[in-house]
Amino acid sequence: MVKLLPMSYWRPLFIRVTAWTLTIVFSLAAALLLLEIALRFIASYDYGELSHVLSEAQRLPHSSNRVVTGRKLILSRRDEVDVLAVGDSFVFGSLVQSNARFTEKLEAMTRLRTYNLGVVATGPLEYNQMLHIGLKARPKIVLYMLFANDFCDLQRDRIAAAAEGTYYVFSDHFRQSSDRFRYYLKAGLVNRSMIWNSRRYLRAYMPDATEHMLHWYKGEEFSLSFVGRDFWDACLHNASAEVQEAVSIGVDAVVDARDEAIHAGAEEFIVLLAPSKEMVYIPVLKKEDAAWSALVRETYFDTFSVFSHAVQDQGITVVDLTTGLQDYAEKGEKLYFTIDGHWNELGHTRVAEVLADLF
Repeated sequence: MVKLLPMSYWRPLFIRVTAWTLTIVFSLAAALLLLEIALRFIASYDYGELSHVLSEAQRLPHSSNRVVTGRKLILSRRDEVDVLAVGDSFVFGSLVQSNARFTEKLEAMTRLRTYNLGVVATGPLEYNQMLHIGLKARPKIVLYMLFANDFCDLQRDRIAAAAEGTYYVFSDHFRQSSDRFRYYLKAGLVNRSMIWNSRRYLRAYMPDATEHMLHWYKGEEFSLSFVGRDFWDACLHNASAEVQEAVSIGVDAVVDARDEAIHAGAEEFIVLLAPSKEMVYIPVLKKEDAAWSALVRETYFDTFSVFSHAVQDQGITVVDLTTGLQDYAEKGEKLYFTIDGHWNELGHTRVAEVLADLF
């Protein structure tokens, strides 16, 4: 018969194990707290590239809190609006709060009611899906924005991967869905962690830094990083057969969107061409790099021009934002984030000012 050891034997061992476990847990918690404080401190001061990464990582909750999961937006139902905007993350307003987006700025400037249906990491095929949803709000004006990388998204090898998707959930349905618990946990706790946001941002930043080789401009007033030429050549080089085909597909997508919008009662359909950070600043800040400046001016701009003329030939208004943004860049204004390629708050304001002149 096996004789069990008395509790007096196990009690000291239990106490020691518990003490060790608590010590490890509190040590890890203290280490994480110190790391959180250190990351926030570094993000607040200019310690070079790392500070830029961390300061932009802090901004992730500004826009990610508008998303349930993945790319699915939380939308309010709108019965009637004046302006509907569709597009990718430039319309969505990555890294800025919703009230800092150009659509909200435009509404404040013109008193036109705007409806922003931008979705992150999408292309014109998905824009047309969101347009279909937005037209239920009976907009008078449709702003259909294409960003420079859409000419990558439209190439044949990527169209095959574009699947029909649902990129929204209305707020009244969201309140009844099971996703709301995960969303509130993410928005209330996880998104407040600098450690978590830094990890997310580095995962997005490192592929560009390693695969496409970032180039830095460091001036007296501000710094900017630029994605290497190989990335934008694949999207915008006018000599590329794939880019030429993408232009043709893009024109067809825009014409389909225009026809649907006008049929639904929209009075104006305007295509906006949003330039990359490189298209705005390389000719301005990198004038000493004549080859790069010439490449941007003679090839990337030409692709925008060819697309613009093809769309205009279909009777559609096109507004190329490149010149307007370059004018502000020439004045020394920083319109994009340092590392991230999206507009900052000032960039959204300047875009709103350009658009306000149209109305």
